[in-house]
Amino acid sequence: MDRTDRTPAPQQDRQTRASGAPRTIAVIGSTGQLGRSAVEVFAARGHRVLAVARGRQTDLPAGVEARV
Repeated sequence: MDRTDRTPAPQQDRQTRASGAPRTIAVIGSTGQLGRSAVEVFAARGHRVLAVARGRQTDLPAGVEARV
């Protein structure tokens, strides 16, 4: 069996994930101080962000989806 018949090694998978491709990221607690910062950073990097909180959210960055 050669290397092409095997599943990718964990470190190869990490390299693929680190390639910078946009991802969907859910930020739970997005109205808190850390959550809000995380939403802004991920949105600025071009990721699809789901901002999850217990109540309504206002003033989210463009393209961020609010979920209650």
